[in-house]
Amino acid sequence: MKQESITIISKRMKKKIRIADILYIIKSEYLSLIHLIDGDILQTITPIYELKEMLGDDCIEVKKGCIVSVSAITNVKDKIYLCNGEAIDFTVRRRKAVRLEWREKQKLMIDEINGQNPPRTDEEYHKYYEICDKFPFAFTDIEMVFNEKRHAVDWIFRYGNEALAELEGVPLKEMIGSTFQDCMRTCSTTRNRPVNWNLSVPDRLMQMEMRNLNLPTHLITRSSLMWL
Repeated sequence: MKQESITIISKRMKKKIRIADILYIIKSEYLSLIHLIDGDILQTITPIYELKEMLGDDCIEVKKGCIVSVSAITNVKDKIYLCNGEAIDFTVRRRKAVRLEWREKQKLMIDEINGQNPPRTDEEYHKYYEICDKFPFAFTDIEMVFNEKRHAVDWIFRYGNEALAELEGVPLKEMIGSTFQDCMRTCSTTRNRPVNWNLSVPDRLMQMEMRNLNLPTHLITRSSLMWL
């Protein structure tokens, strides 16, 4: 079974980190700085190459002294764009190789996710995303619903933090379990104006070449929602 966490020494203390909570790791002099999805940065003397070995297929070395979580990447263009809005510089001449490795590892990740049992209850979802509760920005986990042509036709909110509820003016108890379209109608009614959602979904599950993959009729994916 694939490991879900790694253990490091940070400030003379052992720390267990969920792999899913890592955005990227960058070398700074003699330290490795581990940037987490909640904004925290952990320092460790463990070298980058050892951390890369620990993470395996969950990361990509985008340049010397910098590895990025596959699940955190939303796009590879002139920079490496991440799900939290950050963009990391890298050697553009390696773009094709980085993008290819990213796509291949995305497929491996989806195959693995398809073989796992995702959270089923509100309690399980909240436990899984507990680290996201204190995010200063809106964050949600949505279940994507595909039609027989594998086109996304709707989304169902499975988890959301308080920042999302505050941003949209919809209590979490009303949002969780509701469809994307229902929430749009609610927001339109509440705000008395049309809704324009900017949906940013990590490519590991959303922006795949779906027709080239043997995907089930629905997948669990993460997204951050922003009011425009």
